[in-house]
Amino acid sequence: MRRRCRSQLLRIFPHDRRFAVAVAQIAGALIVANIAMMAALEHVSVALFQTTKAGSPVFTVCVTVLLFGQSYSLATYSSLVPLVLGFYLAASSTHAAEISSLGVAGCVVSTVAQVFVNLRSKIIYSTTDYSYADRKGGKGRRVQAMELQFAISVFATIFSAALPLATAAFEALLGGKREQTAEGPETAAMEAPLLLLAVVGANGALYFTESICAYSCNDRMAPLPFAILDSVRRLS
Repeated sequence: MRRRCRSQLLRIFPHDRRFAVAVAQIAGALIVANIAMMAALEHVSVALFQTTKAGSPVFTVCVTVLLFGQSYSLATYSSLVPLVLGFYLAASSTHAAEISSLGVAGCVVSTVAQVFVNLRSKIIYSTTDYSYADRKGGKGRRVQAMELQFAISVFATIFSAALPLATAAFEALLGGKREQTAEGPETAAMEAPLLLLAVVGANGALYFTESICAYSCNDRMAPLPFAILDSVRRLS
């Protein structure tokens, strides 16, 4: 049983430095996207946040043109105009008190980070260098969506665990002191409602499943059509 589990883990985490770097980059980008999302939702409405995320095709075109030198037809650029107009209408119809520069910045950072995740995972699927061979058969095999998501989750868990330690070390280096509260973290955790824990658990399971579906679609589609369909989902 141990040998089987070890063999399965070796298939998920092959001895390929480039694959490990790519997975680490995706995990880091996902953490940035989630932190920016939570910061944005504190300052803007959910509708405005989803509208910004629906503009991911615009960011996809910008990133692929600037970083990868890809060119598109005039019809493709023209098709992005309604998305820009839609964002303008959503922003202009929102009350001024519900819009802040920090919230809009969080929306943009979260969207760009998610676009990077999609493009990076697409490179993993489309590049044969990221395929790895089984030890017994010696035949190349591409990484599956569930394997990629599991590897990303492991890296993201490690980064998330190290983030508070890095933050504490940075504050100690600057000589700052964290505010002390009367109740410790253990007391606050014990008082957390069971319903909240259930919602968090369900959210994690659904997010894991949604990511597998997204990576499966990304494996079979070009980045721009994938971003457009994702925008339709968010606008719905």
